Amino acid sequence: MELKQKSIKDKKNKGSLKFDDVFIDELLLFPYHVGLGVMKLIKDFKPKPPRMKGWTQLIGGVVKGEIPFFFEIEYLMTEKNEIIYLDVMEITCDDYLDYINLNKYLK
Repeated sequence: MELKQKSIKDKKNKGSLKFDDVFIDELLLFPYHVGLGVMKLIKDFKPKPPRMKGWTQLIGGVVKGEIPFFFEIEYLMTEKNEIIYLDVMEITCDDYLDYINLNKYLK
């Protein structure tokens, strides 16, 4: 049996966000405020070149708060320039700083 891909329409920007089931499952393991913060950060995410279509890529982020939550997201850019979010996981502050140095982080 094949799982269907989840999608959320963004009426304001006339686009859609696509998520793999693994991404949703992992996001649900985080505290509510963290999951909400992650979704707010990726809502306006536009990948910068080089766009490696057909290859997964990683990007780092932080949900700011009393205790910052550092995370990385694995995503795929399709041939139609759609982004499919595949996975999200917690990382260390050092890993997040590496993403900043590579200019591969959510702002």
